[in-house]
Order: sequence, then structure tokens, then C-alpha cells
Amino acid sequence: LATGQVGTPYQWGGTTPGKGLDCSGLVQYAWGKAGVAIPRTTYQQIASLNKVSANPAAWKPGDLIYPDAGHVGMYMGNGQIVEAPHTGTLVQVVSTKGWTNPVAVRRP
Repeated sequence: LATGQVGTPYQWGGTTPGKGLDCSGLVQYAWGKAGVAIPRTTYQQIASLNKVSANPAAWKPGDLIYPDAGHVGMYMGNGQIVEAPHTGTLVQVVSTKGWTNPVAVRRP
């Protein structure tokens, strides 16, 4: 579901699929479409969702990866993460290579 938003513009505070999403809006939208309500902000997500090991070998598709407390991407499996990076970019799929030392990993 999150990969269906690839190409959507990043918008700070954005929660509108196809029009504008920020990182936490993207993962909230994707999990919501799967029938799971999660908090809106990265800080709320980190505080309330189930902890997962920071070891990439423990990650499962759908896990939320936080390279820092203010950013999140969703693990897709096969060494890929979907994210809404920052202003001026689009939702994209990237390699986990830059994400292997996260401050938190959560599973809704």
C-alpha cells in the first residue's frame, strides 16, 4: 500500500495520498489502509508501538524504521524501504544501506 504512493510529493504535515505526504503520514496511511490505526507523528509512534530489534535481520515487511526520532520509513523486505524523505522530494523506495543503525524500530 505504501509503495502505491511512490511519486507522491513530500509535504510537511501531509496526510493526503496522491497529493502530499510526510514520512509519518505515509506510514499512517499505509497501516490505516491495512485496518491498523497508528499515531500520527514519529514521536508518538516510537512511544506507543511494539519495539523490534534494531538488527536488520529481525525486520519484517511493514516494520517502521526510524533513522532518527523525526523520520520514519517502512521496511518492504528484500533490503528496501519506502519513505517520504523531505521537502522537494517524492515518496520513493530506497536501499536499507543507510538505515542499518536506527534509533528505533517499531511494529504496529
